[in-house]
Parts: sequence; structure tokens; C-alpha cells
Amino acid sequence: WDMEAFESSEMGTIRRGPRGQQGAPPGHLYHSTFADRIWNISRLGLLPSENPRWSGKLGKWSKGKVFFSDNVLSTAFYTAVHFSKNLVEHGRSPDPILLRVDSENLKDAEQDTFQASDWFVERAIPPDQIEVWLPWSRKWVPIREAEKKVSKMETVHGDPGSLEVDPKADVHSYVDAYFREFWPIETASS
Repeated sequence: WDMEAFESSEMGTIRRGPRGQQGAPPGHLYHSTFADRIWNISRLGLLPSENPRWSGKLGKWSKGKVFFSDNVLSTAFYTAVHFSKNLVEHGRSPDPILLRVDSENLKDAEQDTFQASDWFVERAIPPDQIEVWLPWSRKWVPIREAEKKVSKMETVHGDPGSLEVDPKADVHSYVDAYFREFWPIETASS
């Protein structure tokens, strides 16, 4: 996935600029991925990226890091890019999932100097520090508990279900509706 369209010519300079703030803000930091990865994460934790989904400067910058955001909407953006791409190109996509880690476990996090709400670490995050948002029960649970319930997370096949938007007609509206329906956009800190 080529993110050059999202990058400015100064991005490389900005990303190689001065180091960002050290130590995560109080509360939780959020990470997004897809349901088909939950089994590996529940066993190995969040691992630094070896093969980023992004290309160009963003892909190079992402290698060897685990990224987080201090708000759910920013986290949703990154997953929405891939969710949309999967729906458009393949007509289906694994469910996006939202993870969080208590910032007490991220004292070594560094603020991204390009996007103030983004943070990263250059190490693995152990499974016992990770919680996942369960949209059907609208609560956070430890990832190892969620892994046992993951069968409720299905692959989205471009069927809007209870959503009012047809993904074939307007994939961007569908993705926006999906995240607002199933992710805790308003209640991220609960």
C-alpha cells in the first residue's frame, strides 16, 4: 500500500528530526489490527513490524516499531485505510479490532514527531499487557480472554448488516459507519 499520496515532501526530514517526547501520557494508548491476527497476538504479544503494510517513507519509518495512538479516531484511520482497500480490492476484509495498553506499561514510548497523537516503542508488548475491545459486549477484556471468543468476529464480506450504508456504493461511508457502530469512538477512555 503506497502512502506517498499521504506524505509531504518534508515528511522524511520531519520524521528524522528531533526526538519526540518520552513516556506515554496517562491512561491508555490504542493500537488497531485485524481479527485474523488475534491468535498470534494473544500468544506472542504485539511485535515490532518486520514487513510494514505501508510503502515509501512511511514503511521505512515503521519498520521495527509498534505504533499506538492516544485516541481511538487516529487509530481507526490507519486501519480504515487497509479495511477500505481490502473491501474494494477483494470484497471482504477481516474485522478490524481495537487493542489498548495501559500507559504505565509504555514508559519507554516515544511521541511521533510527525503526528502528535501517535506514539511508538521499539520492542514487543507482552500479551498480558494487552486488552481488546469486544464490540458485541461493548467492553474491554484481556486479549487471552478475547482469543477464546474470537469466533464472534467474522470476516466482513461487504455486507453492511445493520449499517445503513452499502459498501459497494460508498466504501468510505461504510467504513466510517462501521467504526462508529462497533468501536468506542465516544467512550475510548472508559
